[in-house]
Parts: sequence; C-alpha cells; structure tokens
Amino acid sequence: MFPEYEHREQPIYAKLHNYQCNYPARFHKHVEILAAVHAPIRLIVQGTAYDLEPGDIYIVFPNLLHSIEARGAQAMVLLVDFEKYPAFHDVLLHNHPENPVLRKGQYPSSVLHAMERMVALSKANLPYQQETLAGYANAVLGELLSQMQLVPRNMDGSLVQQLQFYIRENYTR
Repeated sequence: MFPEYEHREQPIYAKLHNYQCNYPARFHKHVEILAAVHAPIRLIVQGTAYDLEPGDIYIVFPNLLHSIEARGAQAMVLLVDFEKYPAFHDVLLHNHPENPVLRKGQYPSSVLHAMERMVALSKANLPYQQETLAGYANAVLGELLSQMQLVPRNMDGSLVQQLQFYIRENYTR
C-alpha cells in the first residue's frame, strides 16, 4: 500500500478521537500531537514503532511518514498548520525529535489541560476562536519541544523523502 498525502484546509484541528480503525501510512504539512487517553496506541514513524500508554504524548513533525494502530483507543488529537501560525515553522520543518514520544510525567500537566481546552474550544463558535486556539497550540508545542532532543532533518534522504518535500512545497491539492 502506498503512503497518502493528507491535505487539510483547517489550520487547527483539535478533537477527542475514538479510533474505530487503524490509519495507514501518511504524511501531511501539519504537526500532529496525540495524547493517549484510553487503551494502548502504536505509532510508526519513518519505520520505527512506538507504543503509547494512557497519558503518553507523541509529536509527528510535518512531512514525516507515519501510521497509527489504535483500534478501540481514544486520544486527544491536535493538527496544527504552522505555516499559518509561524512561531515554530522553521524548527518543525528542519528538525525532528530523536524520540517523538514523551511519557506521562515527562511533560507539565498543564499540557493536557491546554489540549483539553483546545478540544472544547473547537466545538464552540466564539469570537477570536482561531486566535485563541493558536495561542494554546503555541503554548503546548513550546512546552513539549522544551522536553525533547531535536536533531536536524536529513533533506538528502531517499528519493521518496525528496519527492514528499517537493510535493509539500509546491502543491496544495
């Protein structure tokens, strides 16, 4: 099965997601943050598998190939287009975490509270909703990145990676 490019118009997506199926290999321009709530979740990023337990958080940087095995699990999911909210754009585009998983206790509890607030705000129709969500997204990402070891992304990688980067930079649909 070939990987999919997932295109979203929505600059910030925040939802409590009940996984009814597994998600095949895909990549997208958004940074993806997932906090496991119930049941174990297996994340596969660039071919490396990570098992998450409730309370663990993973971050997938833009354009990294990943899939999720989570049938029956529940998680808070954030997808943020940092081209529209550029505070971390260069960091996300030119680096990746050595380990994309933070275990429960490796990050401040305020991160989960902020993610819960983002999920609640996404359901509302309020003035300045997108601006408020962007503020929370910046705070969540800043807290999580400060706990991670980042390494430069190898842009001289495989032909597939180069093609992904080209598509991502030149096509929107």
